[in-house]
Parts: sequence; structure tokens; C-alpha cells
Amino acid sequence: MSSLTSCRRTATALSLAGALVWWLAGCGGGDEAGGSPAAPARGSAGTGGTAVALAETGGAAANAAAAPAAAPLPAEPAAVAAPAERRPRARAWKGLVALAVSPDGRTLATAGSDGSIRLVDPGTAALRRSLVGQGKAVVNGLFFTARGEVLVSAGTDSVAQLWSVSSGANLATLRGHEHPLRAVAATADGTAIATAGEETRVLLWDGKGTLQRILRGHAGFVNALAFSADGRLLASGDAQAHIRLWETATGKPVATLRGHAGEVNALAFSPDGRSIASGSEDGRVLLWDVAAARQVGAMGDMASPVRSVAFNAAGTAVAAAGENGVVLVWDAARRQVTVRLAGDGTPVNAVAFSPGNTSTLFAGGQSNRLVTIDTATGRTP
Repeated sequence: MSSLTSCRRTATALSLAGALVWWLAGCGGGDEAGGSPAAPARGSAGTGGTAVALAETGGAAANAAAAPAAAPLPAEPAAVAAPAERRPRARAWKGLVALAVSPDGRTLATAGSDGSIRLVDPGTAALRRSLVGQGKAVVNGLFFTARGEVLVSAGTDSVAQLWSVSSGANLATLRGHEHPLRAVAATADGTAIATAGEETRVLLWDGKGTLQRILRGHAGFVNALAFSADGRLLASGDAQAHIRLWETATGKPVATLRGHAGEVNALAFSPDGRSIASGSEDGRVLLWDVAAARQVGAMGDMASPVRSVAFNAAGTAVAAAGENGVVLVWDAARRQVTVRLAGDGTPVNAVAFSPGNTSTLFAGGQSNRLVTIDTATGRTP
């Protein structure tokens, strides 16, 4: 995302040569090629964690001690076979792959295609801590939960991990998937975590990493997940262009949303839980009414597959990142473009608004550059 330019409604070009842009050294590298992961094993726990599953932190001596064996995962219903192995679809996202901002806006988490996870200062990009545990697996998803005290990561090694933000300790490793993960989401209070990827199931866990439910209904890989702000609903988007809504407490399917013509890559609930924004391989960002379970509008066509979408804290703006290196921001009510960031053509993989500021947007992608922009002015802070 170098050489970015920004355009407002007036179509006046603003140079972002002096943009608040940071190079995240060592955050990129080629994606690891790999076959199907082994069948899931029982979890193990890291030191200091209260989770059922034990952490495996890639040789860290502090985490060598093992806790008692975890209870077995809930049994699969006898009448329903485990999903057949599917040939993974290519997903070679490189550079900075995922972003997440803590609820208080004071910590920004970044994930690289080399397996790195970094906690940085959002204002200066100063490194606060590096997390070790996913090895060389690409980290495709990050999410803060438990009021920002815990970070959840999901990788191509088929496991998700829980991290202490304050200490960097690995609290738990969530095992249950058979194939690479593409998405993770968690409720704000930290009581529920959802994971999904290159299989048709969505797994629901409690905040300590114990598997609670297995959600079935998708016919393709599940690329995107999002919880409503109150945690009552979970949305999941798949490679068959469908979005499914579920009751978190019961796992009951609520509705299926159809409107995209390509894989659904990204989902975001509005802060009030009334709307969902979705981004797809078809290049469109669609807006959905949750209660009515219907499409209410289209934000526009990005002319490129959409890789990430986000609402701001007020629910008044929607941002999306494209494979063509473009970031667009819309007025959510009028569905009009207010900011356009055009890069050098390298994919932008992730966008995230600061929870504490309705106009501060972070974006990152294949170039390994982290960019922050004030969407109210189209300028950098």
C-alpha cells in the first residue's frame, strides 16, 4: 500500500506521501505450502492458564509444564459423519494478513504471513510484544475478547490460540478442526469464540477453549465470521456465496442470506447489531437487515475481490479492502463513497477501525505496510 492517494467527495486529490505509514519488519515472507493437517488431538495448556486445552508454544521453556489431560471433545452425532476432506482452495495472502484493535483502542495486533503476531502502539507502531506459538503457519484471523485482555488467533495449522495481552503467555490451544483455519471471532465479554476454515463446520468454544457446539449447514469452506455486539448472533460466510445466521446460545440456524455471486470473504456487524456488511469475491460490499434477513443495499463495486470489511464505532461508516490495493470508505446511511485510497496495486488484506475513535482507520496488506487514516478528512492524523 505504498504511494497511496486519497480522494474525498470533492474529488480533490490529497497526497499521502507523508502518511502515517510504518514498515513492519519481518512481518511478511512467502506463505508456507502445506498439506492437510493431521486429525485433531486433545488440547494442552500453557503455564498460568485456566483453560482446558494446553498451550503448545513452539518450544518456549516457560510453557513446557503440562496440565492434566483435558476432557474429550463433545462426540459427533452418530447419524452425521464428519465432513469429508476437501481439497483446500488456494489462499496465498501475503504480508500483513490480519489486524485487530483492542476495545480501548490502545493496542493494535497485526499478523503476518510468516506466522508472526505483534502487539504495537496504534499511534507510533512501536513494538510492545511479539507472540510466539503459531510457528510458520499463516495467521489468517485475530480478535480481541474479554474486554481486551485476551487475543485470539487462527492459523493454517488448523488450530486457534488464546493469548494474554498483558504477559504474552499462551493461555490455550483450541484443537478440533481438521483443515486450515480462515476466520475467528469472539464475543466482547469473552464467553464465546467461533472458528472456521477449509471445511464446512463452524466450531463454537467457550472463553476457556472448551468446545461447546459444532454448527453444520454450510456447503463450502467458511471464510468469514462475526458476532453481534451483544453476542446473541453469529454470522458465517462461505465459499458458496451464502451467509448464515446462528443463535449463539443454542447453535440454532436463524436465516440464510443470499445475494453475492462469489465467495463471501468478510463480514462485520454494525455496533447496534441491526445490520451486516459483507464483502465478496464478486467485488461487491452488500448491506443486510438482520431482523428481516434481507439485503437492503449495495455499497458499490470495488472492481476487485473484497478481502476485509469493517464498521466504525458509531456505525456511520463502512470500510472495505480490495485485492486491487484500493480501500473505500462509505457513508453507511447514504451508501456513498467518502474516502478512496488507491495504492500501487498490491492487495490490501485487512482494515480495522479504532473502537475509541469513529474516524481512525487502519489498513495493511501484501506490502507489509500499516497505514492509518482519518476518514473524516481523508488525511493522516
